[in-house]
Amino acid sequence: MLSGTNLGPALPFAAIQNSELSPAEINRAEKATKDSGAEDMSARPATAAQMIKESAAAQMRSSLLFLKGNYQNNDYIEDLLDTIEGLNQLLDTIEGLNQLASNLAKNDRKYHEVRTGNATFAKRVWQHSGALDCMQVFGFQYHESRHVVKYSPLHNNPELEMAQIEGSTNELRTQIKILKEEIEQRQQAEVTQRIKSSPVTSQPERQSVATDKEFNIAETITDDVTQGNHCPDHSDDDAELSQEY
Repeated sequence: MLSGTNLGPALPFAAIQNSELSPAEINRAEKATKDSGAEDMSARPATAAQMIKESAAAQMRSSLLFLKGNYQNNDYIEDLLDTIEGLNQLLDTIEGLNQLASNLAKNDRKYHEVRTGNATFAKRVWQHSGALDCMQVFGFQYHESRHVVKYSPLHNNPELEMAQIEGSTNELRTQIKILKEEIEQRQQAEVTQRIKSSPVTSQPERQSVATDKEFNIAETITDDVTQGNHCPDHSDDDAELSQEY
């Protein structure tokens, strides 16, 4: 399930889209700096960057909830996210979004434009309603006449722009980790249920109950039940995505 953790008050998205902070946001940044005890107002940009980062994370969280809602109400499979297959599809889309945002931090213009006709991009990201909303949070805009999505910085200040990207990727990676944990828990629950409904004693019999992909999980669960132990945590750390569109 996508996290609903509150990061605190966020800047309006209209303000995020402006090239610079509005006077109201700057006043908030100045007040935060004064409240922290800093006398030198040169500390203001760092505070403003933190505000942008938190606001970007909050906006990304909202956009991901919209994306998830479209997965749940698709035209092909009712309650798609009630299945492991559906959760894996959502995970793949969010990992694709994270890849797009992370590539921007490389400061290489070849990552600033993606054709919507690109087969990999279309399948993983573009075909899903709500994906563009997520991409807009970190600066991509759709150019219909050219059939591309192109990166357009939301801020003239490089530090604030990097904060925008970082806030987006932080939230994307948080949701990737949550989804991976949920998928693994469901896989373990399914294998445990299969073992309970079909008692097995030997390795060949276990393989007849669990698929090749599930066998290692099934073996661990069976051994733990036999020894009276709790199942260990098999969650993996979120790895850096290496595939490029």
